[in-house]
Amino acid sequence: MNTREHTQSRKWLTVDQAFAVSQQAGLDRTKKTIRSWARNEHVNAQKQTTPTGERWMVEESSLSVKIRSELEFQTQKAVNQTGANLSEPVQTQPEPVHTGADQYEHAQTRSHDRETEHAHVNPSERERQLETQVRSLEIDKAVRDKQIEFFTKQNQEGQTSLLSQSRYIGHLETQVMRLGGQPDQAFLQAPVPHVPINRDQRPFDGVH
Repeated sequence: MNTREHTQSRKWLTVDQAFAVSQQAGLDRTKKTIRSWARNEHVNAQKQTTPTGERWMVEESSLSVKIRSELEFQTQKAVNQTGANLSEPVQTQPEPVHTGADQYEHAQTRSHDRETEHAHVNPSERERQLETQVRSLEIDKAVRDKQIEFFTKQNQEGQTSLLSQSRYIGHLETQVMRLGGQPDQAFLQAPVPHVPINRDQRPFDGVH
């Protein structure tokens, strides 16, 4: 697949469409921010000329990688803030000294207070973090699915090309035999030359 065909196979989104994808993924960013990503090459983008002027077009898989990165950063920031809050020292009042039954009753009361405190911890923050991680994993899966689709298509095209070349070579051999020629045994027995793999031909990974 040449570069032009590979570019045409990509899916391009307008800024409005990219904004909608970001919102659906749980990332709250403005259209102005998305245009800034395109202008500063944080995503793969290109300008398109329309009858009303120029507009930015953002490559879908590149946007998915950027959204995943932003969500991961957002999640890590929330986790760091939560950890900082938990590490703050707790101010306690000095407790009077108790003896005998009073000490036992006071110890029971403190244990009950600790259990009540853990039972009333607000789970909304943890739930929000888990939802963000799930969205990040879904975006990561979508990006990997596109890469698998790209390599599968390349493999199918390679097999089709190989089959076509094999049939053509067979046709040439038949023509040579009809003309009374003989196969070049020295050529057939020669070692197959190593053809280096073109590693530049790979799907877009969102890295600039």
